[in-house]
Amino acid sequence: MRRREANASEDPVGDEPVSREARGRGPRRERVADDADVPRGTRRRTGRGAAAGGAGSVLLLLARLVRLVAGVLALIIVAGILLIVLDANAGNSIVSSIHDAANSLVGPFDGIFTPSDPKVKIAINWGIAAAVYLVVGAIIASILARAALAMRGRPED
Repeated sequence: MRRREANASEDPVGDEPVSREARGRGPRRERVADDADVPRGTRRRTGRGAAAGGAGSVLLLLARLVRLVAGVLALIIVAGILLIVLDANAGNSIVSSIHDAANSLVGPFDGIFTPSDPKVKIAINWGIAAAVYLVVGAIIASILARAALAMRGRPED
């Protein structure tokens, strides 16, 4: 049994052709030289909507960057915790550099809790610092991403 190929311009009830306007699709737009770099099916934004879309993209990029930086800072702190807890050689230049970087990042959090074991003290206080960096970074990134999406969702004037 052969299925009849449906012609998009035929009326589904009868065999009379139906125009694009009658189907609610509007007239066909011819592609011009300006559209050569725009893939089919995409719409080029113009006017204020284009600027809002561009600013939204920048804000989304900034949100990703904030999240990345917060993650890297937390990773440095966690690496410092591990190096201290696992008794890494403090004379090694890599260990010393990571410890110094982590120590400078956790300054305000140092001494929040004061257990008797110094390794536990560092693990707790520096762990709190790493968690705070991650949470604050995620909050800032979320605010930026929401602002970007709000700018993209604005109707064009």
